[in-house]
Amino acid sequence: MQRGGSLKKYLLIFLLASFFLTMSSLSFAKVEKGMTGAEVQNVQYMLIDAGYLSDGADGVFGSGTESAVRRFQADHGLDADGVVGAQTLSALTRSDSVATDVVSQPGDSSGTVSDIQRRLSNNGYSTGGVDGVYGNGTAQAVRAFQESQGINATGVVDLRTKRALYALGNGNRNNSDGVGSYQKRMVMDATAYTAHDPGNSGYTANGNRLVRGLVSVDPNVIPLGTRLYIEGYGYAVADDTGGAINGDRIDLGMDSRTEANNFGRQNVVVYVL
Repeated sequence: MQRGGSLKKYLLIFLLASFFLTMSSLSFAKVEKGMTGAEVQNVQYMLIDAGYLSDGADGVFGSGTESAVRRFQADHGLDADGVVGAQTLSALTRSDSVATDVVSQPGDSSGTVSDIQRRLSNNGYSTGGVDGVYGNGTAQAVRAFQESQGINATGVVDLRTKRALYALGNGNRNNSDGVGSYQKRMVMDATAYTAHDPGNSGYTANGNRLVRGLVSVDPNVIPLGTRLYIEGYGYAVADDTGGAINGDRIDLGMDSRTEANNFGRQNVVVYVL
């Protein structure tokens, strides 16, 4: 009996040690100079909303982003090392209180939901599976994540929640080409639009609130729900269609009409992930 008790004791110690090691690896995820991707882009969004960055969110952690992070850290009593660790991310998230537009919520079903579920699961918040359906399991995982970040635990993914989640990364690191693995590379004719444009319902073909990161495509060229990386824009999901968006055309969702007007019309390189 004593031997069995000892084995159980050691097993419990092992399980607890594994748990704390896992939580440590999640808690100390860092975003720093030289990195590219969605996590960088969403840190940049938070820096922009906090008034520390004006160069745009291109998903590239360069000298300008590093300088903005250092200034933010200094102003908030943090070690000004230019690296976004757990404490800096938490402070940025608290500063990003104005980003309240709903991105996804219970009842939604889309590629965006799948991406949210994948990121939650990869960062230790189980959704019960990655099926693209925003059910109770996903809502509970979102609440748990929101509580961990000091966000009002509504179970609804607003921009603030999305930015904090995407800033944690997706459990993967990009390879040397700065994009990671991809299925196809295309050069496309790009325009930009917003939920505030005249005649726009404000929602995509998949029923999601139009925000930056959702794009309109020809589904015969790029199926809806496809994850993309667009040079000069960042990571995106094909979530919408449009009468004028045919063939190699793409329309990029923006958060403001000023941002869309400044983008204009140009060729962009699109990677199908």
